Amino acid sequence: MNPDSEEMQSYSLAAAVDTAHKRIIWSVDFCSYAPSLLASGGRDGIVKIWRIEEKEDHSCELKELLRCV
Repeated sequence: MNPDSEEMQSYSLAAAVDTAHKRIIWSVDFCSYAPSLLASGGRDGIVKIWRIEEKEDHSCELKELLRCV
């Protein structure tokens, strides 16, 4: 896809958790069969599983489901 084309998608931050990890976040991956689930891994040695929940006002919120050390 040509980056100058009008078809190029744009993304914006929908939700964030400032205290998600104590160090740099190295990776984030969305679940291919459940798009509301994602995993994050940080330099703090922790992997977290999150659920994206859409609120009534159409904003998003992240809920931590699992923490693996």
